[in-house]
Amino acid sequence: MEDKLIDRFLVVLQDERAVFKIANTLAKIISSQVADAMVKLQNKADRLEKELLEKNAQISEIYNKCDDLEQYDRREGVRISGIIETQNEDTDQLVIEIGKIIDVAITRDDINRSHMILFQTRDRLL
Repeated sequence: MEDKLIDRFLVVLQDERAVFKIANTLAKIISSQVADAMVKLQNKADRLEKELLEKNAQISEIYNKCDDLEQYDRREGVRISGIIETQNEDTDQLVIEIGKIIDVAITRDDINRSHMILFQTRDRLL
């Protein structure tokens, strides 16, 4: 029975119209499956693009908040330069003494934090 079915199929394949009809049917099936896959991929791409835009907006918002915090942190900051660094120096006391020199009353409670910042000069790099 199976041999007869194969023989019959081989006869059909010899007919150009039958081959064309089979090819057309296969093309429609494949085209439909490709179209479905394309729709799914486009939907996924749209969803990912929307998520990316949302994440970029969140990153921008976080960046702005961070910048605001940095600006807030610096609003009361004072940078004093030209002071020779000594070992175990009390930088709070140094700020208080500089305040006295310029007739500004500064107490330890006025100072949020103080520290030395190392500046590299060309002489130190050589």
